[in-house]
Amino acid sequence: MTDINDHELKKVVAEELKLYKALRVSVKNNNELKDCEVGKVFPTVINREREKELKYKQVKRVLTEVLNDTQRLILEKKYLGNAAVNDLTIYMDMGLTKDQFYIQKKQAIRLFATALGII
Repeated sequence: MTDINDHELKKVVAEELKLYKALRVSVKNNNELKDCEVGKVFPTVINREREKELKYKQVKRVLTEVLNDTQRLILEKKYLGNAAVNDLTIYMDMGLTKDQFYIQKKQAIRLFATALGII
């Protein structure tokens, strides 16, 4: 089994979670257009709606079905919020020790990556 570069894995997972924020809004917008029976209101350069919707659903499934509450909350606070938050603030707010936080964060990243086939 090859060793996993945790730093590189964290970067990939962070990018996917940041993209998830945009995908979540994109799916909501598309549903709104369907509900209003309106076609596109903005020009489309590349139409990848099915791919975006599928990616959104799969990431959402990982967040809700794979991760425990602590792991999910760590990833949400770190990568899905609108403000940049450092690890110290997160683990202090959550009442975790530094060691507990980093163990949970590492497990969350690995579970996320495994469930989505990244590793």
